[in-house]
Amino acid sequence: MANNAVPSSRKVNGKALTGDISLSAGDVGAISSNQLGEIANGGKFKNYLSTGFYRVAVPNPSSVSDFPRDGNMYGYGILDVQNANGVILQRYISHHGDIATRQTWGGPEQYLPWTIQYNTLNKPTAEDVGALSGKQYINSLTVQTSAWVKIAEVTMKVMSTININIVGGSGYNVGSFEQCAITNIVLRTGNGAPAGINAVMYTVNTQAPTDLATVNTSGDNYDIYIFIGPFAQNIILNAFVSDNATVNQLLKIAELSEVPKGAVKGKVYSYLLSGKEDDIYPVGSPIPWPQPNPPSGYLACNGQAFNKSIYPKLAAAYPSGALPDLRGEFIRGWDGGRGVNPGRKLLSAENDLLASHEHGYRDRYYIENVNSLHGASNKEATPAGYNNNVGSNATDTDNNSFLYIDSTTSPTGGNETRPRNIAFNYIVRAA
Repeated sequence: MANNAVPSSRKVNGKALTGDISLSAGDVGAISSNQLGEIANGGKFKNYLSTGFYRVAVPNPSSVSDFPRDGNMYGYGILDVQNANGVILQRYISHHGDIATRQTWGGPEQYLPWTIQYNTLNKPTAEDVGALSGKQYINSLTVQTSAWVKIAEVTMKVMSTININIVGGSGYNVGSFEQCAITNIVLRTGNGAPAGINAVMYTVNTQAPTDLATVNTSGDNYDIYIFIGPFAQNIILNAFVSDNATVNQLLKIAELSEVPKGAVKGKVYSYLLSGKEDDIYPVGSPIPWPQPNPPSGYLACNGQAFNKSIYPKLAAAYPSGALPDLRGEFIRGWDGGRGVNPGRKLLSAENDLLASHEHGYRDRYYIENVNSLHGASNKEATPAGYNNNVGSNATDTDNNSFLYIDSTTSPTGGNETRPRNIAFNYIVRAA
């Protein structure tokens, strides 16, 4: 071409003809030597087999059947392909820095699943690391009066478990240690024959939640309600779930004055806390037991001696080191100055006794004139007009006195006086 044959005002592919022109692959619509192609919507990663880089521009990742889906991978990035004699490694790097890799195994297009690297944007879940997933919320559950509170909405398929822990109780008062309560709720579904849910609450005292109910709103969905007293503030709710279970909400969702319609009450058990047994039944208090042998940890009240070193609490109740013998005995309340049974000491025995009373009678066996009975001391005059009523007016009008004998009735009854009763074996806790 002759010098200056083409005016300098002319351009080639947007570049002025003022000198030598450098054109890239992009200037002429070609693929760069280090970018072998592009994956767009509807494409497939498995179709890119040659070693090199590929641009990924996928606005809709669901349109690519083998797009790495875990971790919410971004649809724009670079695909790096390494082909070593038919063994193919693919590594996708999104613009956000997420990295997913996979490799063929056993033949072309037989890829292992994508492996996605964890990072600050793609953190492992509890399930990923084999832990129980859970949620924890701190909420104000303040109520002025006792109420049914809906604390959770859950989805539970067959054979699943949810554990809800509740920390705290009704009220905020220094010295009221029972308000520092712990309540544990266990929800478990059946195996589908039939379907349904078992709900159990384990509680410690009346300041903690005291009742539980569930409502099956639809299918596998349940609302969870607890009954708690007033001023239950900043209660901690902590939930753990198994496979097939989801806690959709865990907070104060609703507050009702009565159990909701259609609710099914759960089972409530009370914990027996170590060290609190004496609050329930003090050591030394006789307990009626319906079996001949005491259970483990108890002694029969049969007069036996016990080791005061081994059972110091029992020794505090019975300093003598011997239990009272309550076999065949009734327990009577100590008078304590009332005056009904004065003079009694605690643990003193009292023999049986019948209150003083009379059953008098007189046997009149003979009637005669008093002058004929002058030597008798066991005589008494007849009532006025007696002969006119029962005697012979013609022959016995002078009979005006009785002879009699004072005596007692024949004995009858058993060897004691007692009320109706049922026999129990009295025992005490050995501690």
